[in-house]
Amino acid sequence: MGELEGQIVENLLKLIPNVGNKKSTKFWHTIDPQELVNIKSIGKGTAGEVFEVRWLGQRFARKFIPGKMKIIFQRELASLVGLSHPNIVKVFGVSSNNQGNSIVMELMDADLRAYMEARMKFSKQVPFGLAVALDISLQIAEGMEYLHKRQRVHMDLKSENILVNSEQDQQMAKAGYLQAKVADFGLANAKPKNVTSEEIYNVGSTQWMAPELIRLHNANAAEERLDRDDKTTPVRNLDLYAADVYSYAITCYEILTGKLPYKAKLDPCELKFQIKFKNLRPHLPDSLPPYLVTLIKRSWNSDARKRPTFSHICTDLRHLKAVLMRGGEELLQALQSPTYSEDSCSLGGNLPVLWNTIGGVDEQQGDIATVDLLKLKPSALDENRSNHKLTSLSPGELDIIRPLGQGTYGTVFETRWLGKSYAMKIFAASETKSYEKEVEILQKLSHPSIVQILHSVEPHGFLMELMSTDLQTCTTKISKRW
Repeated sequence: MGELEGQIVENLLKLIPNVGNKKSTKFWHTIDPQELVNIKSIGKGTAGEVFEVRWLGQRFARKFIPGKMKIIFQRELASLVGLSHPNIVKVFGVSSNNQGNSIVMELMDADLRAYMEARMKFSKQVPFGLAVALDISLQIAEGMEYLHKRQRVHMDLKSENILVNSEQDQQMAKAGYLQAKVADFGLANAKPKNVTSEEIYNVGSTQWMAPELIRLHNANAAEERLDRDDKTTPVRNLDLYAADVYSYAITCYEILTGKLPYKAKLDPCELKFQIKFKNLRPHLPDSLPPYLVTLIKRSWNSDARKRPTFSHICTDLRHLKAVLMRGGEELLQALQSPTYSEDSCSLGGNLPVLWNTIGGVDEQQGDIATVDLLKLKPSALDENRSNHKLTSLSPGELDIIRPLGQGTYGTVFETRWLGKSYAMKIFAASETKSYEKEVEILQKLSHPSIVQILHSVEPHGFLMELMSTDLQTCTTKISKRW
């Protein structure tokens, strides 16, 4: 629980006498409009206006939706009920008056589109390096994965609807690292399986809209006939989850290039026709790694059935981040695009075993050696992983910031390497066997819920990802607040 959330909890406890009542069904606080003090307007759209406000001594964003658009307000609330994820914008309360309804949310620095445009003023090429672009793309995918697992769809995913905060660390902020959160659920559908009407067509923004959702109401006679004769996706069979994946792929194009998709002067009706029937897609830069290009193209495939799920996308992006962190962009470029099997939409099963390929060259073929995970038995997989030797770092390459904890075998420090924070575990000289055993075990493991070892540190230590705290400390702090 962050400092802001803790303060809000303390203030709400004073205001809500039945906050601990298990029978209470409220998901957020109903706020008296007079408690919200407008500071300034920070954005305006077709569905309303967003203000920076002060409430309970803290700064928030208030999204005001006019009374005539009550259905948009209700739909957005329905989609936000019960959601809690670090990559989904947080809602703290709702408020209503004679003019309309408001949703009070956490205040973020900017939307992703505005942030990229600001960075592009100083860099005429791309807004982010590849490592940062992958990190932002993964955060968005994780937010969408969470949304889909709770049977919600977004229906208007694009850079303008991703809110961001800059990292507090100056070096990471300079590189462009962000905290990204999916927002703006005004067009969201909380029950995608219940779609049975034509109302779902043309929902969202044209440049990001999946081709199966496009209908050419203003087309010429020939195009109208072609559109009317298209029977590939009856409304009852539309996969709205896959439509979100398509929009996500277009958003990834934005992140990687900084550009809006397609030419601005292209007629909207012509653009819809080209996307739907001519398979028009943005041009991805030739410099991108083949694996990433394949993942994006798979995600905006005209056949919704061939698009990966967000769970698959998250798995693939985590693998690609690991390759980049361990072997750099040269290794990513060396990895060839995979061949998809008909029964799998994921790259994950065809990715090389990272521990076996990094720094490993096939002497006969003179190329990076790859191993197909689908064809390996578990014992063979363990053997291949354990053969890899971690890249060794000298203590002089690392800046130790502070100790984090001490255990039976050694001490863990927060340290900086190449401008980013990591955890470094140093073993006592007498615990060489313990060090070797732990490294041997961690090298064999790769899972989002298992801490990841990155490099060895001379003489008896290793570098790993830095986490905020341990579970016991976290739960103790939360229990004290409550």
